[in-house]
Amino acid sequence: MLDDFAFTSVGWGDTLVSVPADCAREFTIDVDMRPAKDYIVRATGKLYAETGVVEWGISTLNPSTMDLEEDPEVGFLPPNDENHVGEGFVAFAVGQKDGIASGTRIANQASIVFDANDPILTNVYVNGIDADLPVSAAYLVTEEGNQLKVQWSGSDASSGVSWYDVLMSRNDGAFERVRSHYEGDYVLLDKDPSTKYSFYTVVTDHVGWTEEKADICEVTYVPSNIDAAQADAVDEMV
Repeated sequence: MLDDFAFTSVGWGDTLVSVPADCAREFTIDVDMRPAKDYIVRATGKLYAETGVVEWGISTLNPSTMDLEEDPEVGFLPPNDENHVGEGFVAFAVGQKDGIASGTRIANQASIVFDANDPILTNVYVNGIDADLPVSAAYLVTEEGNQLKVQWSGSDASSGVSWYDVLMSRNDGAFERVRSHYEGDYVLLDKDPSTKYSFYTVVTDHVGWTEEKADICEVTYVPSNIDAAQADAVDEMV
């Protein structure tokens, strides 16, 4: 939402300028590049709330007159090279409208004008909205020699799954994380032949949404040498 709009920064080459918080809608900042370079750079920005257009200006000024520098060899943005000296950027933050559904795509494009030349249109940059939580579940535990193989699956319809946290309980005790920020869909863990194990997973997607889930067993492993009565007795002792 435009009510949340704020300019944040502007930069060129190795120069970074932060926009003060009280200049959220419009700013003018003069950056004195002396003594390294004999000019002043003026950066401006303005939000036109009635149209939603945002405009920036970056100009090279003569420090003696504070007029636009007329020397074509002088300028804040030299020809680009492998050190990126001829690159610049502008940045802002803006709030999201309420009620936008997951999967909605928001496209933006900028127009850049150098001096009196024709506008250069940037590529269209698209952001996708992800408003839904991801889901996951551990579904299978099998023996792999002296280890347990715990398997799970997860999904996220918009940005996709980023990683999993895997939690384990021994003999119905408290759950503890055995893997954090884990990107696979199974894990091998050492097992004690006299221990009952329970597992569940929590998934996080690529925009940082994390599944909401209380400690709850999704899959259990009971060693074959522990019959049901022993397993129940273990439960009662915990």
